[in-house]
Amino acid sequence: MICSATASSNPKQSWRPRSAHRIAALCGKLPARLKLPTNPVAAMSRTLISLPWMLVLGLCTAPAKAAVADPAKDYVAAYLAMFPSRATAAGLYSTDSQLEMLDQDHRDQWIASNESTRVALHTALAAQPNPDARLDLELLLRQVQQELLEWRDQDRPRTDPLFWADMLGQSTVYLALRRDRPAGIRLSFAADRTEQIPRLVTEALEALSKAEDEQIVPERARAAAERLRALAEFYRKGLPAAEGASKALAGRLQRSGAKAARAIEKLAARAEQLSAKARADFRLGADYDERFRIVTGINTPVSQVLAEAQRELGEKRQEAAAYGRGVWSQFFPEQDAPLDDSAVLRQLFGAIEAARPKSTAELVAQFNADTEAAFAFAEAHQLMSVPEPRTLVIDTAPAWLGGQSVGGVYPAGPFQPDAETLFLLPNIPDSAPDEAKVRFFSAFNTAFNRMILTHELVPGHYVQLKVAARLPHPVRSLFGDGVYTEGWGSFSERLMLDLGWGGPPERLAHYKKQLENLARLIADISVHTQHWDQARLQRFLTEDALLDAQFASNLWQRAVLSSPQLTTYHLGYRDIHAIWLDWRRQHPERPLREFVDGMLALGAVPVREYRASLLQSVE
Repeated sequence: MICSATASSNPKQSWRPRSAHRIAALCGKLPARLKLPTNPVAAMSRTLISLPWMLVLGLCTAPAKAAVADPAKDYVAAYLAMFPSRATAAGLYSTDSQLEMLDQDHRDQWIASNESTRVALHTALAAQPNPDARLDLELLLRQVQQELLEWRDQDRPRTDPLFWADMLGQSTVYLALRRDRPAGIRLSFAADRTEQIPRLVTEALEALSKAEDEQIVPERARAAAERLRALAEFYRKGLPAAEGASKALAGRLQRSGAKAARAIEKLAARAEQLSAKARADFRLGADYDERFRIVTGINTPVSQVLAEAQRELGEKRQEAAAYGRGVWSQFFPEQDAPLDDSAVLRQLFGAIEAARPKSTAELVAQFNADTEAAFAFAEAHQLMSVPEPRTLVIDTAPAWLGGQSVGGVYPAGPFQPDAETLFLLPNIPDSAPDEAKVRFFSAFNTAFNRMILTHELVPGHYVQLKVAARLPHPVRSLFGDGVYTEGWGSFSERLMLDLGWGGPPERLAHYKKQLENLARLIADISVHTQHWDQARLQRFLTEDALLDAQFASNLWQRAVLSSPQLTTYHLGYRDIHAIWLDWRRQHPERPLREFVDGMLALGAVPVREYRASLLQSVE
């Protein structure tokens, strides 16, 4: 999981780079721009970091005795070849100077390769006795199914401007932010890619020119236009001001950025035109069940998932209110607790929001101090084997990122596992109106911050992703199971709190977060399958889940744009917490470290695998 949030968004919003590509049995279908090394001896190299293209070369030129199909390596190789921006994010830098080529021929090849890969994966799964290898193949099959759903069935390059906005938005952000190489080298590659943006925009405009009004979702087109306008401003003013650029390089970035900005603005204008005429409904309707199954790997009927979540929401609200009454006097010593559960929780949630940082500098200092305390707390409780060296950097996104400025975890990829992990905090300018700053820091209140860093950092996503990056399974870092990933982050909150991290304010913040996670799941399913409109969603969120109107507005946008990712938080937490309870009941004397290390050992695979491996391994 990778999290992102802006000053106007919900503090916890998840993002993961979309990826899935394969060269597989298609050495004859490599993109035209791809030039392979010619030395077949080098194909034997296992040094993916220093000789990354050997991964691709080995698919086509390995000696006959080693010519055994490996769909996992094939798929990763094509991912790196087809999507250079995502290769950079994964820590593989051989194609940093290249930008995606997504004209009709390349798109057709990509669809064809996924279709052939799906067949190959089914064959491989049927013949693969090794459980560890089967996990990689299962994740790949789910990824291939998602690719075919989006590229072939939905034809997103032709019908969704947001597809192109997301692609362009990823093109240089890692080169601009990641500091594991000299700035001059990274920004020179960023300039190379920036110079190719007009070509990619031309490909986007050509694809979208064939869109029909009945195929375009107006909400997605409007969101694309907004993102593209911000992205154009970034290339016009932000990237040329990036830290570490020489005068000459800054000039090059300014020239290429101006051309890129003009091209991106044309695409933004096209997205606005499409939004004005678009008539497609964003709701997935009858298609929701299939997408939910592919993305989450969960085969339980969606109607049953919804019914269980609705029941759990009522139970969690009662549990939170009971806890709230128990600590009420610590917040309101002169006032009796209300009889109504909702009133109890609303007042307590308001009380914890009142204790908050007053500036971005205070927010950063608080996170740095609390993270050090969290590492020390984990060590004192022998919670886990902390991956060393520690490569975590906590700061705010630099101002020059402009419209690209988001908060979140930017992890080291599987090909550079010891590179820096950047945790960039959302921020709001000191010059913002006082009312806006109060809203922002109320969301990022002190209790929430202390609780959420356990989700994002210790023992959550920083530890989780760093351990996974060192595994000999890049598939699990690149295409990992989102239910496990977000579930582990949410469970980390509960685990630390139960050990004594924080007090009543942090526990109340966690209860509020659990209500949010259940509400996300219910909202996502209900909007897409029960035809909820925004007003119906807001009533549910404010009256049943006890959340605020701003959260409701943000959640509507996320349901429109990123379904069914919203369901993963609670589904993963529920299943991991159940494993923890079973493990502790069966083995009350075993050290906690054994459980936590065991829950990280496989990487981002379906949660059921952890139940099998962890409970079996201790028998």
